Amino acid sequence: MESTNEFRRDYNRSDLKVAGIVFNIVTNSREAMASKREIKALARQYEWPWFEEEISFSDSYTRSVREISSIMDTRYARASTTDEFRAFAEAFSRTISL
Repeated sequence: MESTNEFRRDYNRSDLKVAGIVFNIVTNSREAMASKREIKALARQYEWPWFEEEISFSDSYTRSVREISSIMDTRYARASTTDEFRAFAEAFSRTISL
């Protein structure tokens, strides 16, 4: 909440809206699941949406940075990783009306 308020103030952007919370580096660990529950509770409090499409942990993301490539063009990126990212990108695009 603080960072959005700071951005509005610093850049005189009262029209800033939260498109949604993205869960990334997602795992099924107990701690990760508890964190997601807490974040969703906070999001409800501020009436912020979150994306159902999540980005799971994958070494392909760090490899894509090293290769200076998109995840779609990263060598050895699994289809499940690229499919998951594509699903999120499409949901994000719909949300912000691209």
